Amino acid sequence: MTTITDIAKAAGVSIATVSRILNYDTTLAVTPETRQRVLKTAEKLAYKPRRRKRVSPQTTVALIQWRSEQEELNDLYYLQIQYAIEARAASAGYHLQSLHLEQLGAETTQNVQGVIALGKYDAGEVATIKALAQPVVFVDQNMLAFDCDSVTSDYAGPIKQIIHHFQSVGINDIGFLGGVETSRSGREQFQDVRTVAFDRVMHAENLM
Repeated sequence: MTTITDIAKAAGVSIATVSRILNYDTTLAVTPETRQRVLKTAEKLAYKPRRRKRVSPQTTVALIQWRSEQEELNDLYYLQIQYAIEARAASAGYHLQSLHLEQLGAETTQNVQGVIALGKYDAGEVATIKALAQPVVFVDQNMLAFDCDSVTSDYAGPIKQIIHHFQSVGINDIGFLGGVETSRSGREQFQDVRTVAFDRVMHAENLM
């Protein structure tokens, strides 16, 4: 079965460009020749788009926040993730119900068919969230040990690139300022993966 990647390779353009052309994105700045080449390539390769599953208007997904509303506004990193989740849910036809940990209960989650948990949670909080509904996806915390799906960021790669850039310009005395994150209850602290990545690369390069 032909994929967007196949079309991109054959047409000599990026996967993103192919996706936007095939979805008739009118905001894409591309020449008529490129657009025509992509469409002809898709036709030649007998590309058939995957059918999107229809989502019932009643499908409700809970977005659980680990921080207070004021803390969210002061944390640009998590705020951007939240906005992205909200935008994607809306475009897919899901009703997103935003809740904080202290708001979880039978009344607030009775119509929930899925859960997205954003942030860091301890074992007790994870058990509470898992009891709400299935499926459950944790964002920004690796929860495979709890048999839950997770979406995490790649910190190690960029940190390695930054250190190598410093080295390339003759800077070897490199420091790192990190932080410590805790669960909402404060019962559990989480090791900063950026600090771990920094220490690993620095030791590998004999800089520590």
